[in-house]
Amino acid sequence: MRAPLRPLASLVLATAAFALPATPHGGTFSGPGSSTGSGGPAPGSNPTAPADTAPSSGGGGATTGGGGSAPVTSGGTRPVTPPPSSSAPKSAGAKPSADLTHWGFWWHFNKEPLLDLRARLARSSTATGTDGFGRPSDEVIRERVLPVLFGAASDETYDGLMSGGVIALGRIQSPLSDKIAAALHESFGSSSGEVRESAALALGLLGDHAAMQHLAEILTGEAAKNKRWGHLLTDRMRAFAAYGLGYLASRSPIQDAKRMAVLHLIDRLTDDDENADIRIACLNAIGMADLTWDDGMHLGALNSPTRSRTGLVEYLLGLYLEGDAQLLEGHLPVAIGRLLHGAPVAFAERVTGQLLDSWSPTINHTNAVALMLAFGESDLPEDSEVLARVRAHLTVTALKGRIAIARRLALIDLAKLASRPTATGKPDKQACATFEAFLMRFRDAGHRTDRPWIGLAAANYNAQLLRYGANPSPALLSMLRELIEKGGSQDTASTCAIAVGLSEDLASGPFLLERLRGASSASERGFLCLAIGLVGYAEAKPDLEATLDAVRFSPPDLENTAIGLALLDRSGASVRLRKMLRETTLTSIAGSVAGALGRITDAAAVPEMARMYRAVGTSNLTRTYLAVSLGLACEQGRLPWFAQLSSGVNYLAWSPTLYDTAGKGILNLF
Repeated sequence: MRAPLRPLASLVLATAAFALPATPHGGTFSGPGSSTGSGGPAPGSNPTAPADTAPSSGGGGATTGGGGSAPVTSGGTRPVTPPPSSSAPKSAGAKPSADLTHWGFWWHFNKEPLLDLRARLARSSTATGTDGFGRPSDEVIRERVLPVLFGAASDETYDGLMSGGVIALGRIQSPLSDKIAAALHESFGSSSGEVRESAALALGLLGDHAAMQHLAEILTGEAAKNKRWGHLLTDRMRAFAAYGLGYLASRSPIQDAKRMAVLHLIDRLTDDDENADIRIACLNAIGMADLTWDDGMHLGALNSPTRSRTGLVEYLLGLYLEGDAQLLEGHLPVAIGRLLHGAPVAFAERVTGQLLDSWSPTINHTNAVALMLAFGESDLPEDSEVLARVRAHLTVTALKGRIAIARRLALIDLAKLASRPTATGKPDKQACATFEAFLMRFRDAGHRTDRPWIGLAAANYNAQLLRYGANPSPALLSMLRELIEKGGSQDTASTCAIAVGLSEDLASGPFLLERLRGASSASERGFLCLAIGLVGYAEAKPDLEATLDAVRFSPPDLENTAIGLALLDRSGASVRLRKMLRETTLTSIAGSVAGALGRITDAAAVPEMARMYRAVGTSNLTRTYLAVSLGLACEQGRLPWFAQLSSGVNYLAWSPTLYDTAGKGILNLF
């Protein structure tokens, strides 16, 4: 699935305007941004350490990279990196050459819980015959969607279509789960490596613990004995089976199934001779395993990593403190931080304190990022002394840290910690006031190149405040509007627009509309349209409709605009997108529009997409887009499947099956 879904993935993202080489199947790299050169934020080209250190000037001017603002030409527009030729595809495992410290990558990986799009759309939805998030009825899925996807998963004419159908089946889960499982098992006989990898992941997404043994045999290599397809077993397929086990462990209702998954993952994780990419896959998968904190029946050895989450965290912490070179590439602290959710306070304080003590002035970039991500997961109580230490560390790091990306992540951590609920169920008022004052101080004292991250921090803060029944202060909203107007870059304007949108401040609607009418880049217009939809400013609907047509050649900007319009009028947005889909003769636009339809989860669009899939003359690539979008529109749950892994992931700690330039990693799937 990875290869042909790159254009679709690009439209699902929405940030920096650059592209990397296309794959042989016609897809493009799924990093943030448009492949059309829309004039949006362009990350620096140098991903090495100098781009990730604080500029010595401490302020304005052009950055050398590290996620700050790109140089501005005399005309006031950002230079656009042209898409490379598609004649030179990258092979699987190619290390990204883009600047992963650019803010767009963080937004790409972390935006789903902030947007909470399905829940937002469901609030005002009047659709009938759907579940709470707009998912079509089981009858529609059974009669209209699944026949299409079963056909796609068995279509030997195009590998991308097969793998797209396979992932879509796994994410739909039900109805006909037994038939779905059978189709996924059949896909292991495909001659295509990407189809087999997709099948291993999709079995985990299906959440059927009956698949445990099959995935375990793939991970351990035992499946090589299978006479029909065992000779096709690869390390990449084994890594995808590890991720499949992680999703299975998180979705199965049976604790013993979760423990069995962890047992197999631990076995491969701790084998020093194992492929490093597989070990990292196992570690990220373990981070999704929601074992109970105590064994309950006291089975197995005390503190066994496979019997309770307490034992699992202790085990991973031991590996981290031992300094295993392969595992210290930034993923261990992330897994520990994720697993600590809901831990007994004393235990969480001890583990968090040990992670904090591991920080040193000479810490490398990868581990600095990992610890920042782990600290952001903390749910220690407000009166915790360890939490006070963490906040003090984050404050110093944000203002004075030598590693730019660590400074920026520290800012986001402070936003998360200030806006989370306390014992009362609401955020702590004093913590909120302290953070807002700090953010304003940071605006004045921080590096100018850090300003886009002020918007991202405020976006986290505002979204979480509203979720727990509080509101950002008028002073904070005023600062964000000022940064949109005078912040000095399109990057800052875009992220602060997101933050204003996530505040749901309707009074900001006229201001955002005025900015939209004056915006010169498609990227900034897309983010402003998204923000207008988030605040619910219905008077801007005609402008969003006009913008939707104007940005149709730029996938991420079309998606942002379509989401903004759908938040104002989901039915109307769906009608417009379906009309665009019927009338376009360009595959690239068809992919963008189909993806946007999947994102806004309009049940009324599903039968029409299924009909278009079957229509004579529909190309294989367009059919692939439609199959993937049907899977997205019919997926169960509040958030897309990838959000569980992508949110908070250390994407800077590169691993080829996690995320790679050729579009072959699990986080390229989207």
